[in-house]
Amino acid sequence: MLKDFLLLFLCFLLQTSLGREIAVLGAGPNFLVIALVFTSSKKGPIDSMIRYGLPLGLMQDFASSGYFGLGLTVQAANGFFAGLLLKQTYGDNHLSKAGIAALVTLIDGFVSLALIKFYYGGGNIFASFFSYTGPSALYTGLLMFILLGAGSVLKGFFSRTRKTYGF
Repeated sequence: MLKDFLLLFLCFLLQTSLGREIAVLGAGPNFLVIALVFTSSKKGPIDSMIRYGLPLGLMQDFASSGYFGLGLTVQAANGFFAGLLLKQTYGDNHLSKAGIAALVTLIDGFVSLALIKFYYGGGNIFASFFSYTGPSALYTGLLMFILLGAGSVLKGFFSRTRKTYGF
């Protein structure tokens, strides 16, 4: 549990500090969704929502200056859908996890835009959805696939090294 919370906190720091710096054409990866997919892989939807989505949403709300509860609601929904989708798929498949990260990013964007439209009013949410959320979902899915692949390579390297040298 502590390891999962540290991963959530690290991804929260990456999102708030580095997220805009590595954006491509205005769309950056969603490190918070990546953290939820990593931590929710063995949990169900309710457990993922309560254990991972709610704390991540609270961190997001305390760091933002908008309406309190917006991040909490969005991250709880993200945790629920990440847990639900991961429970329904084969957990060791990197491509399915990357696809789930992209899908949860799309859900995140739609829920965020709908709640912002409800609170603030404003323009067309579908234009923002297709111009920002779609590319962000692709970026998040690709980054998730790269991270999972790199983790597998490192895990294989360290297990072979341990077997060879007896560590």
